[in-house]
Amino acid sequence: PTPSATPASDPNESLCGLAPGPVEPAAGAPATDWQLKGGYAYPTSRSLGPGTTTNGVGSCFAHSTKGALLAAGTYNTDLMTVDRANVGDFMSRVDGSREQVSRLRRLLHSGAQEGLPHLQLAGFHVIDATADQVTLDLLLKADDGNHAAVPMTMVWRDGDWRYRLSAQTVGRGVPDPFGADGFTEWQGIA
Repeated sequence: PTPSATPASDPNESLCGLAPGPVEPAAGAPATDWQLKGGYAYPTSRSLGPGTTTNGVGSCFAHSTKGALLAAGTYNTDLMTVDRANVGDFMSRVDGSREQVSRLRRLLHSGAQEGLPHLQLAGFHVIDATADQVTLDLLLKADDGNHAAVPMTMVWRDGDWRYRLSAQTVGRGVPDPFGADGFTEWQGIA
């Protein structure tokens, strides 16, 4: 059974009652189960989230670095798989200026994400973490074996982690992801 989302009385409590945990830069890979959605593997955890799913869009994550990490991984999968009819549910997961939100909404309604390369979640690197914000790089692996890092900022607002839209999100190539580039391996599909 999926917990229901109710307003949190404690600002550290998630909307669906998942327990908060440490919010700190050093976070090892969380223990997760992996599910497939539209050919993309995404992480799930009973204690970290997603605690609710509405029209295929995951939400309600624990207020911790690991909860933010699961929120980022789920956001990435939902971005690639959201049905045009459910864009509104997906947009509830983002934080940004009116212009940024409007631009992403138009992009998703156009179906432009359907033409992007198939990239699987392969790892992460937490850059910084405070009580209200976790900055990280998600490591994505292409079908050809190459890796790219995508910068993400997750913000804690209204009892859940949300992806902060930036003016420009540019991924970068990562030649040695689990060596010199310092990523933690975290994947459901090798």
